Amino acid sequence: MQNPQYWQLDHYAGLLGPFLNQLRDYALYILDTEGYIRSWNEGAEQLKGYTAREILGKHFSIFYTPEDRAAGKPAQALAAAAREGSFQAEGERLRADGTRFCAAIHISTLRDGAGQARGFVKLTRDISAAKAAEAALRESEARFRALFEHSNDAIVLALLDGQVLSVNPAACRLFGYAEQEFLRCKRDDIIDMGDPASSRPATSAPAWARRWRS
Repeated sequence: MQNPQYWQLDHYAGLLGPFLNQLRDYALYILDTEGYIRSWNEGAEQLKGYTAREILGKHFSIFYTPEDRAAGKPAQALAAAAREGSFQAEGERLRADGTRFCAAIHISTLRDGAGQARGFVKLTRDISAAKAAEAALRESEARFRALFEHSNDAIVLALLDGQVLSVNPAACRLFGYAEQEFLRCKRDDIIDMGDPASSRPATSAPAWARRWRS
């Protein structure tokens, strides 16, 4: 006779099947309370690389890296979901061919009328592209910061209204003022500082900028 818990989970899977298969950008499947896979949608097959025949009945820890399995993370995730009702995390996961990808996962607990945990719904999304874009942006920002800090040319960053946001060390050396002094003025004040022929009245610039012209 089939385990009543499995019957209930398989019943859920049957009801949700058409909906689950529409979510092709997500791996969405049902686990029993021990973490064994009871359903498998098309999105899961595309993302993980296993067919339903290959994966049904296997433990979901198969998707975790060896180091995460050794650290007990699969069991910790289910325990947290059972305790809190849901669990979310990001980390590396494995495909059927052994390749790794960065995943965002969400586990929700399925409970019966008495509030007893009967299984879990697990959603996995591939966020590798987003993480790669974030890393590329950080690398680009680091390169710009290095260029900004070490350039021999004076560089001033300002908003469209002229408010100075930052100056590099070369600008401080050229004009002889500290960065905090620059941040108290507008872009045009700095232009006037380097242009003795400026027609702007001296009183329109901060006192420290007027000292430059004197």
